[in-house]
Amino acid sequence: MRVLLACLGLIPALLAAAETDCARPNRLTDAGSPYLLQHACNPVDWHPWSVEAIEKARREGKPIFVSVGYSTCYWCHVANRTLFENPAVAALLNAHFIAIKIDREQRPDLDRLFMAATLVLAGSGGWPNNLFLTPELEPFFAGSYFPPHDDEYGRIGLLTLLGRIRDDWRERRVQIVEHGKRVSARLRDQVRAAAGEPKPDEWRREALARIVPRLDRAHGGMRTAGESKFPQPALVDYLLAEHAARPNAGLREAVAQALGAMASGGIHDHLGGGFHRYTVDRRWSVPHFEKMLYDNAQLLALYARAWQATGKAAWRETARGTALFLLRDLQAPEGGFYTALDSGAGGEEGRPYVWPREEIVAALGSREAARFFESFEIVPAVPRETTDPLADEAGVLRLREGKTGKAPPRLLEIRRARPQPARDEKQVLALNGLAIAALAQSAGPLAAPAQLEAARRAGERLWTIAWNAGEGRLAHELYRGRPQGDGLLEDYAHLARGFLALHEAGAGAQWRDRAGLLMSATLKRLQRPDGRLAASNESARLPIPLDDVEDYVYPSGTSAAIEVMLRLGGDVFLAAAGRALAAAGGQIGAAPGSWPALLAVLTREEGRARRALALAQPAAAEKVSLPDTAKRVAVSARLLPAAGAVLLELTLRIEPGWHVNANPASFDYLVPARLLIDGAVPRRIVYPPGRPFRAGFAPETIQVYEGRVTILAEFPPGAADRLRARLAVQACNEEVCLVPATLEVPLR
Repeated sequence: MRVLLACLGLIPALLAAAETDCARPNRLTDAGSPYLLQHACNPVDWHPWSVEAIEKARREGKPIFVSVGYSTCYWCHVANRTLFENPAVAALLNAHFIAIKIDREQRPDLDRLFMAATLVLAGSGGWPNNLFLTPELEPFFAGSYFPPHDDEYGRIGLLTLLGRIRDDWRERRVQIVEHGKRVSARLRDQVRAAAGEPKPDEWRREALARIVPRLDRAHGGMRTAGESKFPQPALVDYLLAEHAARPNAGLREAVAQALGAMASGGIHDHLGGGFHRYTVDRRWSVPHFEKMLYDNAQLLALYARAWQATGKAAWRETARGTALFLLRDLQAPEGGFYTALDSGAGGEEGRPYVWPREEIVAALGSREAARFFESFEIVPAVPRETTDPLADEAGVLRLREGKTGKAPPRLLEIRRARPQPARDEKQVLALNGLAIAALAQSAGPLAAPAQLEAARRAGERLWTIAWNAGEGRLAHELYRGRPQGDGLLEDYAHLARGFLALHEAGAGAQWRDRAGLLMSATLKRLQRPDGRLAASNESARLPIPLDDVEDYVYPSGTSAAIEVMLRLGGDVFLAAAGRALAAAGGQIGAAPGSWPALLAVLTREEGRARRALALAQPAAAEKVSLPDTAKRVAVSARLLPAAGAVLLELTLRIEPGWHVNANPASFDYLVPARLLIDGAVPRRIVYPPGRPFRAGFAPETIQVYEGRVTILAEFPPGAADRLRARLAVQACNEEVCLVPATLEVPLR
């Protein structure tokens, strides 16, 4: 994947203490986010992301400072302490900027957009992600952590940077604005790659050609530019799917190496189960200790699938331990799953996870400790399974034969008596969908009915609280028992995927029905006229569309939605899946290795994917889903003499409940009503103004024509005899847009 970024270390967030009992709280005091609440006592005059904050920047002519982070990010905590609690930094931000704070887990769509901007501007990125935008939201400078003063970490200090940008904004605003426009244009080009014919077989071959050379044959997983290693479960799962479809010994070995290296390494919590976020070394030994719901849900599903495919008992035990971690440490008492555990406690990163060797001896006694060290080594302060150097001739560290790989329960008891890491207790719908799917799918193979029950309880709670049946709308998350935020594409898709897994695991037919309702709502609210699925219905007018451009640390909403629609079947869902694939085809084709979750879906659902692409063809789509625009729009015209001219007066009559897009269209992806002339050149065409309309599929208000509308065109005298006119138009209602049509205009 193109972007695999994380914090450079982690310390406790102390979420329970993040109450705003300070003397002068800022606008974040009522935020429904543990991360934002951590900043509610800053002297910085923070705004949450909102249209009001953006309008204030435009009204006051100030640049916008956006800082994106999350509650368990180490450098986010450092930034809070060294920068945003600093009165000098706050004074500059408050006087000369509009400061906006974003929780990336609340707004992953904005997080990905702003990370893409940082990669363009700075070449690399991480969290906190700090950007400077024009009031029109066009980014012109960005970076990750800036120290307060120059020369710390070899970087410019934030105080110096703020002063320079303040001065440049006063003296060189035109150049800054132009630079922002160029950056936005480049980002639009990335998001709006030219449409291309979907070619799954070519995508697969190209992806493998790019992935295979990056495999770390010595230590498992994928090589990175530095030493850090990330699990990348979607990519490993794709290799497993590819091998299952077209047996390949090299891919099978790569999957085994990756799974073995992670299961034996320090990234795996050998005492409590589950996996840490990533390691800073190639051998998977030295972790950053944060534990994320999305990593562990995906790794549970991956190890369970590998156990089914290979019968290797080690994969079964790893999956069981990961499921145990989810149920014990991330499950809410009333059902559902929390977002993450922090990396430490009591101000120490890694506490309570680190174990000096002598402490293990003291805890177990010399004899039992000796048995422990036959199976585990401490590198440098966390257990990892020992390796056999005699089996390292090919550069691959292999586990000793006959090891149990199980740590004594006494060590976990001692560890749990230590101060424990804080927990981010948001329940994000997309991430819960990942957990529900993983628990339900693996319950049977692992002979674990308690997993299926936990998945069912989570599903019932989320459906009861987060789904608004009257409006057909899903919330993004639950926090303190309340739904909040509008559901994103990934929320609808991943929760539907979890519900479908519950149905397939035997939890009842209602789960399939609910998955269908969620996907119908997805198409109503987020499907664009070209078939592409928008990442969200963001209300601010952004210069770059909020669309998925790859699979991220977990499968994108686009990939998950296509999977669910293929598995649900039926011509309407299959046609919608095909249209989504076709609309994103150019982008996928440009970098198929960045879409491993989607490629795994297309590999496992190959037959249905072919059917979906066939149904997405215009002729088939018209028969499958909706009637043509011509059945909702009638057109008539007449030619009128005028002084020194001929006027064409064209009248549209649009069926009640329907509309067509005004000209000009509000967005590039909308089809405007457009008069097409043959045989003569018009002097001018006058389109009437539209009226505002809010559609489920549009990110904000659009301009439309309804009822009876007149378009005028002026021609030179004598043009009437050779004039031929047509009208390109697309009819839409509140839920969907029909197949576009080009209507012949009868002249009289």
